[in-house]
Amino acid sequence: IQLTATTPCSSAVRFETGTLELQLSNRVKNLGDMSNRKLFFKAHIDFNLSLGQIIRNVIFDEAEPEFQQYAFFHTTIGLRNAFQDELLNEDKELILLTLKRPLVYIQPIAVDKAILVWLNYKNAYEYWAEKRANLCYEHSQATAQQQQQ
Repeated sequence: IQLTATTPCSSAVRFETGTLELQLSNRVKNLGDMSNRKLFFKAHIDFNLSLGQIIRNVIFDEAEPEFQQYAFFHTTIGLRNAFQDELLNEDKELILLTLKRPLVYIQPIAVDKAILVWLNYKNAYEYWAEKRANLCYEHSQATAQQQQQ
């Protein structure tokens, strides 16, 4: 999965996942006691979040744009629920989260780019929220007028 959010000035935030692995098992604690069934899960996700600049090829428009990274966070996330012998209280559930080799890389220019991306998307969200509020207000006014007639 790869999602890229860009701004008009070609700054970009990219979210990528690599390998997604999910295992499910319906093992039971004691084969004689079938009333205590439990579903175990284990998941591994390669995860990368990066900030950078989209550089388009000025000569060939058909060429794939290049993504130049200024900062990134990369890790493998592991999730699993606890085995029954790991639980202190059987009435509660426990999910274990592990990060394998979390890597963080930040260039000084990344701070400026991050602020610009945040301001751009904050302004876009505020504009969208204002337009949505106006539309909801107009809709409620039109509905009220129709009910009065």
